Amino acid sequence: MGLLHPCFLATILTPLPGIFLKFGAVLRARSKFANEANAQLAKLQQTRREVQERFENKQVTGMDAKNPSFLTSQESVTSDDKDKNLNHGL
Repeated sequence: MGLLHPCFLATILTPLPGIFLKFGAVLRARSKFANEANAQLAKLQQTRREVQERFENKQVTGMDAKNPSFLTSQESVTSDDKDKNLNHGL
């Protein structure tokens, strides 16, 4: 008798995934929580687009491959210095 109850419950609940697949959009459209979640998602996507546009439009000045702006003129590394450092370990 104890095993019969879980089996009966599983049998009754088996069609639920199909019901949610078929009527899920209608249920979400009626739900206030789903509407709030969609509004928050739209807000996050808008923020992401704005940040990405600002990043793409930002012009990096003073950045050069041979002389990065974060190095002073005394600390700048030339290609000869790089070759010496690489060959030093051999």
